[in-house]
Amino acid sequence: MATTRFSPVLALALLIITCYLASISEAQSVAAGLFALNGRTTAGANSSQVDWDSIYSGQYPAFTSVFVKDYFTGTSGSQQRDPSSWFQGLSKDSYDVPYWRWTPYLNTNDKGNILNAYAAVLSDNSTGRVSMYFGLDREAQNGAATVGYWFFQDGRVGLGSAVSSQAYAFNGQHMDGDLLIVADFPAQGSSTPASIKLLVWRGGNVSQIFYTDTKAKCDPNDVTQVVCAITNDYENITSPWYYNGKFGKGYAIPARNFFEGGIVVNGLVALANLTRMPCYSSFLATTRVSNALNAISEDFAFGGMKKCGLAIDADCLGGQQLVLDLNATYTVPPFEWNYTVSVTNLGYNDLIDVVIELNDEVLYDVGTLKSLETFAENGTISTNTSDIDMVFKAEATGNIAYSVVDSSNPCSDPVPVSGGDTLSPGEAAAIAIGGFIAAAVVVGAVAGLVAAGYLAMRKMNAAPPPEEIVPVEMDGQGNDAAGVNSLFEDNVTEGTNPMFHSPSV
Repeated sequence: MATTRFSPVLALALLIITCYLASISEAQSVAAGLFALNGRTTAGANSSQVDWDSIYSGQYPAFTSVFVKDYFTGTSGSQQRDPSSWFQGLSKDSYDVPYWRWTPYLNTNDKGNILNAYAAVLSDNSTGRVSMYFGLDREAQNGAATVGYWFFQDGRVGLGSAVSSQAYAFNGQHMDGDLLIVADFPAQGSSTPASIKLLVWRGGNVSQIFYTDTKAKCDPNDVTQVVCAITNDYENITSPWYYNGKFGKGYAIPARNFFEGGIVVNGLVALANLTRMPCYSSFLATTRVSNALNAISEDFAFGGMKKCGLAIDADCLGGQQLVLDLNATYTVPPFEWNYTVSVTNLGYNDLIDVVIELNDEVLYDVGTLKSLETFAENGTISTNTSDIDMVFKAEATGNIAYSVVDSSNPCSDPVPVSGGDTLSPGEAAAIAIGGFIAAAVVVGAVAGLVAAGYLAMRKMNAAPPPEEIVPVEMDGQGNDAAGVNSLFEDNVTEGTNPMFHSPSV
């Protein structure tokens, strides 16, 4: 048997695009990292940092990135608000996700209307530092308003079905460690900058960690800052994407309409008192009617990070059938099946207690899989019968428990191989795994016996093809340009999609 662990350098073949960053010290502000958090979409001509312009254009590939356009082009060519992504009723940031409601029948005011939302994950393989960056722009700055970003660990969070003629539910729920970063914009004409707050969901409630701007507003000189946000308080900024504003349309965003921030995910364990490094699978850009935490939410835009979980792939490499010689004695079953099985950590946090099972029996105790790491194994199974079902399953623990199954592609029509007399002990041991010890004695005048076997394995979860470097463009509900919603699925069952797994709870 051969065991292989692929390093992250080789992970491009597994669909994940990695981003090799300059080495960043852990004792360094999130705003002083590779990504510029300066209240603009560009880092500046003399800066070595990257910014939204290079992420958006694809010049700088991220671990994962997504761009959500929360409006659409009408039949006359005019830009129209997306009517299908508004909060409804008493939806509030202080409530858990199951209590939220959304509707396609309402609208919001200009200051609370999200135009675009965007996020990217950058991973430094040399230090293990993982950083998430996020941003949005709104339609107008005419009045006080609050904008924010929720980051969810539960991959099931998304738009649910109708609960009334005017309201629809949300799927999923909050988990300890979900983050909310908000900016409270003052009324138009005020000289006061936006106030930045960071909150975390813990024990069924959302609590504020940083209360003052001095800790939550991005400052490249604050080495203790692992989460921050900033706005374009006093200046108009250029935009690499089209800005469909109320007081100006084009490629410039007026002051107080742009909001961005960053998170060093590794640093959240101590900051938010978590048991392990979280892995966020989706985000929700939001607005609400006032600065109060229990104020009613207005507009939202969904986006999926699609990078948390475990994938398994098992394949049959072919089989052999022993041709039983007259009067020969055999110490192994007559059917041999060669297989390969691999499991991959799709996320940017470590998975622990990883095991691979065959028919509910532990086959490999993998242990820990680091970000993007793959464990691969080749082996042989020997059987007495031709109708045995072979089901491979992988389990692991991350921020949630994962369980995925691959009962892979068919393996049949074994190649006849002469058995000779008795197989040697070494040959027997090489293929007699799984506890099969059998003896076959063939006596008679029959020249030989040829038996055919079938090992049922059909492929379910092969790794998807590599993603493009450019950000995925989606609407506010998580649909792509073709109208396909691949981010948020109702009742996702285990193993149906390597990117979205239901927690095994």
